[in-house]
Amino acid sequence: MASHSVVMARAARDLNQSPAGQLALLRHDAHEAVTGDIPGPLIAVLGNHIVRLQEEIQRGLDKLERIPVHARPSEHPVLVKVFDGAAYQAERGAFMGEPPLEIPNSAPPEVAEAIQTNLRRYLTAGENDDGGWAAFMSMYDMLMYLHRED
Repeated sequence: MASHSVVMARAARDLNQSPAGQLALLRHDAHEAVTGDIPGPLIAVLGNHIVRLQEEIQRGLDKLERIPVHARPSEHPVLVKVFDGAAYQAERGAFMGEPPLEIPNSAPPEVAEAIQTNLRRYLTAGENDDGGWAAFMSMYDMLMYLHRED
């Protein structure tokens, strides 16, 4: 989760997305710290109950961490969907050696390219040795500082 989220947030930074959007991308899978990464096909079988549970956990973590409302993933659904889809496609190739899927309404080319570039940088820099947590926390601290309450 950490490496996936860091790559997405860095790509957003490179594309001049707002710090609030970057923070939303960085934290979009925070609920997985509680539920684990549940594969899409299993979510389809479990239905809306598991999706609602994940959303409730995400909201609770947002409040617990005092994430500003405008920087929460729920406030950036399109941004999260576009970057998450592009990251999935890039990770599919990098980690599974599989070609991209034909996905309707896929990410714009500049988003896909920024994700690919950041994934390559991330993997070659050796930042995934700890599962990406050091990079995640560094970016989290910087973005939270930008959103601190005065």
